[in-house]
Amino acid sequence: MNVIECDLKVIKSNMNESRDSKNYKILETIGEGTYGTVFKCKYKNEKEFVAIKKFNDNEFAQEEIDILKQLKHKNIITYLGHYIKSDTYYMVLEFMNKDLRKYISSLVFFGFGNLSPDLIQSYLYQLLLGTEYIHEKGFMHRDLKPGNLLIDAEGHLKICDFGSCIEYKPCMHYLEYSTSRWYRSPELCKDVSNQTPSLDMWSIGCIFVQMFTKKDLFKGLDDGGQLDSIYDNRGHPGETPKPICANKSGEDLCTKGVDLLDKLLDYDPITRITAKDAVKHSYFDDLDKTLYY
Repeated sequence: MNVIECDLKVIKSNMNESRDSKNYKILETIGEGTYGTVFKCKYKNEKEFVAIKKFNDNEFAQEEIDILKQLKHKNIITYLGHYIKSDTYYMVLEFMNKDLRKYISSLVFFGFGNLSPDLIQSYLYQLLLGTEYIHEKGFMHRDLKPGNLLIDAEGHLKICDFGSCIEYKPCMHYLEYSTSRWYRSPELCKDVSNQTPSLDMWSIGCIFVQMFTKKDLFKGLDDGGQLDSIYDNRGHPGETPKPICANKSGEDLCTKGVDLLDKLLDYDPITRITAKDAVKHSYFDDLDKTLYY
């Protein structure tokens, strides 16, 4: 079993004591991405696990750490601290069992059926609450997808991986792509500089469908192909949207769910529903909202 050997103290944010980073034991690799690798770890003989992200680039590391320090919400992964070993940043986070992508994939692989309508409603509501908070704080996540949504056995959902997250500045022209292609909004496919918080809402619409159908909605092979996939499956702007939400059991999304989906997948980023308005949508009328605050 590997041990992170480092005499530096972990820089704590939510714990009262400082801990030697050399006492964190790496149990397994649980994720790899553009900005780093995430490990499941344990501190000494304690029962609780943590996740530790090893960054590939220290500049990105400092940016993500600075953002997570500002975001404290029950539907956002909790930053616990960080340390530096051999000029490499390591960030300590709360540990969650699995991500939504792996959960959906396991349902498909083992033939376990569909996510229940109640669970989809709950996950979507938690995702919207976390996104609403991110937007209220002046940020755009820019990479919402099932793989960046952590879940546990109790039904909790938390947004993670803020490597692409940036502060939103109106009228600013952005220079690089962010959102993973299959969750990328049509305006972003056309013009990379056209980035507003509404791009996160399009991604949430794609996730909403994926939870229901267990399939990726728009699967372009490249940037141009992504826009073609959107038009092929959704219809062109100005046309009546094509029905896209029937699962393998032949069940359709309820009427209120379809209405919310249409608002999330609005081609116009200006009129696309905001997270603040989405949490108030009638789709959530029968949800016990006291459980989420």
